[in-house]
Amino acid sequence: YFVNNFDEGRILRGVEIIEYFLLFFVTALLVFYACNYIDKSNLVIQNLTETAMTDSLTNLPNMRFFTQQFAWIFNKSQKRKKALSLFIIDIDHFKEINDFHGHQAGNTVLAQFSSILKNRTFPPRTMFARIGGEEFAVLLQNVGTEQAALIADFLRDEIERAKFPYNPVSGNVTVSIGVASMGYNYRTTESLFEAADQALYQAKQNGRNQIAIHQEESE
Repeated sequence: YFVNNFDEGRILRGVEIIEYFLLFFVTALLVFYACNYIDKSNLVIQNLTETAMTDSLTNLPNMRFFTQQFAWIFNKSQKRKKALSLFIIDIDHFKEINDFHGHQAGNTVLAQFSSILKNRTFPPRTMFARIGGEEFAVLLQNVGTEQAALIADFLRDEIERAKFPYNPVSGNVTVSIGVASMGYNYRTTESLFEAADQALYQAKQNGRNQIAIHQEESE
């Protein structure tokens, strides 16, 4: 269109063609570098966001990410009236590992436990997170109490049979698991989390290396 200027019925002169070419070339170059800069900036922001939401030792989501996703998944399950179960897992006698073998040994146990979690087959859309110290959370969508109890016990048994390079003085590495499933009395994420935490406490009190299911009181 610009080389053949039909409106004026003439062909642009050589100098005009060069001017237009340079204008388009410089503009395209500026647009390219601007897009490239934006793309790299977005990648940096994405990496920073992932880093802020990931536990550096285990490469699992951290408590901040878990809290955000938990709220979203909880509300979605409530609206759709779908089952939702939560595990809170605690590595038994973990302090003994740190005290006897050192903190690096404890980190090795945490990393191996996390690897078992990630490599084990769970129902679709299951989410894991390290929520602090030797505590982990597992959120299972569309999973009710009975199925959740079976999954939790299989996981507990798998950890008991696994070979860890470091063990507590009292025996092999084991876990206690508190299980709670969403029901009428759990109106918020906090109430469901508290129920699973209470079940975990019960498992610990009963001797560790076991699961406990929070029994929801009827309304």
